[in-house]
Amino acid sequence: MNISLHSARLFLKRNQIFFYIIFGIFGIYAIYHKNVKENPINEPAQPYAQQNDQIAPPISKRHLRPTALLKTAKTEPSPSISVVQTMKASPGGLQIGVNQAPIIINAKPPSRHISNEQRAILLRGLRNLNITHITFVYIYGDREAAAYASEIESVLLAAGLFLERELIGQLIPPTYGIIISPDPSLATFRAAFKSSQIQFTEGHIPADKQFGVFIGLNPEE
Repeated sequence: MNISLHSARLFLKRNQIFFYIIFGIFGIYAIYHKNVKENPINEPAQPYAQQNDQIAPPISKRHLRPTALLKTAKTEPSPSISVVQTMKASPGGLQIGVNQAPIIINAKPPSRHISNEQRAILLRGLRNLNITHITFVYIYGDREAAAYASEIESVLLAAGLFLERELIGQLIPPTYGIIISPDPSLATFRAAFKSSQIQFTEGHIPADKQFGVFIGLNPEE
């Protein structure tokens, strides 16, 4: 009997750690089983609104206060400032009316043109020339200068002049306006331009070229 009790005590002492581990596992399992039973994992969550209803009762409509409506004032466009489309007389320009006093803002100077009246007067004066041909030079590298030269060229051709054309990409320094050679044989030619009120200067161009009339850049640029 004593031997059996002694053997049991010896067995428990040697396996004390093992029994602690077994008891620990059973204890963890019991705690886990209790938590799962109280809070099931697969239980669907209640909607947020339903949860709020359980927390606090719905508010009665009679406790709601009417919200004041904000009235937005209608704004009318100011009649003192208005914007008008680009003017025909000022290509690239913008007309702004301030208190019915228009202000024109030009993005670029207006292109040069010959009016019908100027064309008729110039054509009459060129028909009395004592020359049959003239050297016609213009800057083809500038769109405005080339277009203005084309208008003048059409009048010279209509007057029966033979044109010896000289095209220049650009001059350094830049040369502006119409320049007519001071050659005495072109006195009537210059008089025709003067009578038609087409502005020009009498002189030479900064290039080693013989010329009669030169069409340069727009003087207003």
